[in-house]
Amino acid sequence: MRLTSPFEVVAPPLALVACALVLIGSACATGADPRPQSPALVAGGSPDAGREAIVEAGCGSCHRIAGVPNAHAMVGPPLDAWSRRAFIAGTLPNSETNLAAWIADPQAIRPGSAMPTLDLTDQEVRDIVAYLFSLD
Repeated sequence: MRLTSPFEVVAPPLALVACALVLIGSACATGADPRPQSPALVAGGSPDAGREAIVEAGCGSCHRIAGVPNAHAMVGPPLDAWSRRAFIAGTLPNSETNLAAWIADPQAIRPGSAMPTLDLTDQEVRDIVAYLFSLD
């Protein structure tokens, strides 16, 4: 849009409005989900094994995590409704790949973060990602 004066707004060309409506309609018609990935899309990860890995790694000593015994701490952010989150650590778009990278080595992504780098296997990381994405 182009402002011609502080009090007047010129409408965008009709073609742009029509294009936007077609794109919105296409997303609705295909059932496109604006949320990040669902647990079914976390390749090779098991939500049940992820919950166990979270317990073993002691993640509940810093985070409140739904469904994890004794995970009621408030040092780090609560991990409730993870699948609806937009960002990881305030800057990374929430995706399977980015969450796996963050869990595997948060210090490489945000040096000085309170989140420690844990000694997790690749499988444990995938499982934890699958569990967190199951939290809706």
